[in-house]
Amino acid sequence: MRHRSLLAVVVLLAAAPPVAAAPLPDEPPSKWFVTPPPGPFASWPDEARGPAFKGTVARCVTSEGKRFADFGGAPELKREELMGSVAACVAGDMPEDWPGRKSMRENAKTHFDAAHRIDPNFAVPAY
Repeated sequence: MRHRSLLAVVVLLAAAPPVAAAPLPDEPPSKWFVTPPPGPFASWPDEARGPAFKGTVARCVTSEGKRFADFGGAPELKREELMGSVAACVAGDMPEDWPGRKSMRENAKTHFDAAHRIDPNFAVPAY
């Protein structure tokens, strides 16, 4: 599935050691930052669906990645919380009728539950 492969990239990014000389950009490159068309997913033209989804993922990975850049917890907690946060962001930013919404929300729950198992003090966020 395309959603899992994108989330796999996020896992790899979360697990990679931080690079002090390469701070996260304030905005992703413009070719990644495609704003979804207005209205329900069913009304989007086919040629807009892929770029809009990729743009949403880019925005979520950038914003959540910045939030976790200075995370001081255990690496496995960081990975699970980051993965859950990115999945929740994508599910929240895509339209209600997007076909991948349910599986993306389930993915977020899986990662948030894993974070809670690693650290019982981790509060699963509402999403």
